[in-house]
Amino acid sequence: MARNKFAEIIETFEIDQDSLREIAASVRYDLELALSENDSSSLQIIHTNQNLPQGNECGKFIALDFGGTNLRAAIVELSGNGDYKILRKAQSALRSEKGDFTTADTSCEALFDFIAKVIGDAIEGDKNTPYLLGHTFSFPASPCDENDAELKKWTKEIAVPGVEGKPVNELLAAALKRQGYDNIRPTAVLNDTVAVLLAAAYQNDGIHIGSIYGTGHNSCYAEINSAFAPGKIINLEIGNFYKIFINKYDAIVDGHSTNPDEQRLEKMVSGCYLGELFKAALTDFYPGFSKANFDGEDVSHLALANAAQISLFMHQSDFPLPDDDTISFIQTLAAKILRRSAMIVAASYCGIAWHLYGNSSFKAKIAVEGSLYEKVEQIKSGMAEAFSKILDEGCQIETFLQKDGPLLGAALAACMAQDK
Repeated sequence: MARNKFAEIIETFEIDQDSLREIAASVRYDLELALSENDSSSLQIIHTNQNLPQGNECGKFIALDFGGTNLRAAIVELSGNGDYKILRKAQSALRSEKGDFTTADTSCEALFDFIAKVIGDAIEGDKNTPYLLGHTFSFPASPCDENDAELKKWTKEIAVPGVEGKPVNELLAAALKRQGYDNIRPTAVLNDTVAVLLAAAYQNDGIHIGSIYGTGHNSCYAEINSAFAPGKIINLEIGNFYKIFINKYDAIVDGHSTNPDEQRLEKMVSGCYLGELFKAALTDFYPGFSKANFDGEDVSHLALANAAQISLFMHQSDFPLPDDDTISFIQTLAAKILRRSAMIVAASYCGIAWHLYGNSSFKAKIAVEGSLYEKVEQIKSGMAEAFSKILDEGCQIETFLQKDGPLLGAALAACMAQDK
């Protein structure tokens, strides 16, 4: 009975070739529906003010990366020809023993004052040198002018009130002023996927697609088709794509989240949710794990661990000690969840590439930044498997890690903003 249940749960995370191709085709279809402003699209695309860089951008700028779990600020020096240096950097977790700046109990002013203090740490309290600041803001936001954007809604389990519907750089500028940093002027705000694409295009030719694949997941691309206003970068907000089949564990995770019925694809693939998916399925097999907590890093560790390492992990984490059948299930389940994540993301990349290049013959390069893509080896193998199942002969997609994407991209956006 236990092994039958084991097989039943594992089967729910399988994804076949036809399903992968259907996801890819649906992404392309919904992307083109959204571009034609058809409300039946599941993609809430955002037309940004950003173009690709020329490659000759120069100067020193402050880069702010406000993402999912960590906040980073840096002074970035651009030297042109794709060269750059991060001169100084500071970072701090949004959730730590010092406080949690993500909950509904946190005021808007407290959150942005915290951000301003991290920026101050990066420039060592310098209140004299004038700086332009580029702000990588990793949440759905719509441009409201050339230098700012309004938060549409929080994602990644952040619930701070008083920010949605407000220009985020205006809030940041007010916080910097409260902290005495009148020398810093926020001049650009951009999504982290857009920042990754800017960074990649600054250093490479022929890059049109950027993606984040870590705590959260999203993609963007630079339009090249004359029928759809070429030149501008389109933020897909692809985490909200919902034309995809979910299993009962996806439904459990969605129901327990702060935003039920939203971000369907992201909840199936991103590091913020993989641990919850793993827990939901594991608890169905073995209720003794109902009080356990897992994160994406745990899932990747358990997928590669042997029996002794899994037992040690459970013991050190005060979880119930598993028997041999449970150890086998734990390892297989973790691997299947990671593989499904990688294959779904790869299918979405195929849909974007089909929109840009057609589906008969192309070679596409996609810049990717994020902890899952960078650190989890099963992700790349799962993506390669999906590409082989989806793409026709003559079509090729190559992904590569873009280092420092959110920081370099923010600096580039600040540089490019001064010329507008």
